Amino acid sequence: MPEEKISEKILEQIKNRSLKPKTKWSFRLRTYFIWFLVILLLVLSSLAFGVILYMLVNNDWSFQQRINPNLPGYILDTLPIFWLLLLGFLTLLLYFEFKSTKKGYRFTLAHILLGSVIASFALGFIFYSFGVGQVIDEELNERVPIYRNFLNPRNQIWLQPEEGFLLGEITKIVDPTMVEIIDPLNNEWVVIVNEESQMMPINLDIGMKLKIIGEIVEEGLFEAEMIMPAIPNPPFNFKGIIKPKGQFNYKYFQKKNYGGCVIIGREASAQI
Repeated sequence: MPEEKISEKILEQIKNRSLKPKTKWSFRLRTYFIWFLVILLLVLSSLAFGVILYMLVNNDWSFQQRINPNLPGYILDTLPIFWLLLLGFLTLLLYFEFKSTKKGYRFTLAHILLGSVIASFALGFIFYSFGVGQVIDEELNERVPIYRNFLNPRNQIWLQPEEGFLLGEITKIVDPTMVEIIDPLNNEWVVIVNEESQMMPINLDIGMKLKIIGEIVEEGLFEAEMIMPAIPNPPFNFKGIIKPKGQFNYKYFQKKNYGGCVIIGREASAQI
């Protein structure tokens, strides 16, 4: 077909479809929007990795033998599947968005995925170090019931009082040997603390969250064998930038026996 006829045919199609050339700023806007999505997806995937790292590091490994003697079974029971699936989904979206950039076609699937994984892990470690992953997990636990009851595997382990595992928030310190807590299912418990109870150095106070190993004495009454904080301190928290709810203060640790009663923390000793 002669070149003139091809040009005429193209012009005729443009006229028939009422096509108009796009302005330069519209291409720039599209480019900016794509890069905005790439950066947003990278940040979101990094936050997801920060939560995963927080959950893996604070996975109660010290009590693995007590919770499930089978290590592979314990790992499967506590694996943060929701966050791993979310991380995979965000990484896949990140690949497609990056591929849409001006020079994205130059990179292979392996290069893009490897680069996004490395970047997500690096940023995710920073988020974890400053306690951001911890804050996200805590906020979802408090505000999203489906996450608290189904998507957080650690909660499922510590919501088995009949098996000796109890999780709850202190609502009242009755005396040095007894505290009242409420678990995530809104069940109220009275926890007995005696001289045989093993406790980490924590400063008990109203609103603090505890993990307790022990046994049910009767309905609503739980005798503690071990007590530990449910919320650890983040590795770094410069100048208190991030303050997760229910955090524990280890500075004022005291443990004394008073007539068979174990006193823990500055507030508890003040009652004597």
